[in-house]
Amino acid sequence: MDHPLVLDTRLALAGVRVEAGDVVGATEAYEHLWADMMRVLGEDHRGTRWTRQKLGRWWERRRNRCGAGTADIQG
Repeated sequence: MDHPLVLDTRLALAGVRVEAGDVVGATEAYEHLWADMMRVLGEDHRGTRWTRQKLGRWWERRRNRCGAGTADIQG
């Protein structure tokens, strides 16, 4: 699961969850993907930075959807 093409596929699948309206699922997918990208590609890789940016966006949307008091969201 560490091959860059697999990471790209997982990124695309997270985007599909977004399009399907699954904010919680998309956020979780981006969280797991970001951790793996940090480990495999490093924090300075453009894909890692882009995924972190997307993750921040979905954390915010998830907060808005679930309520500001959601304790399991970190950011």
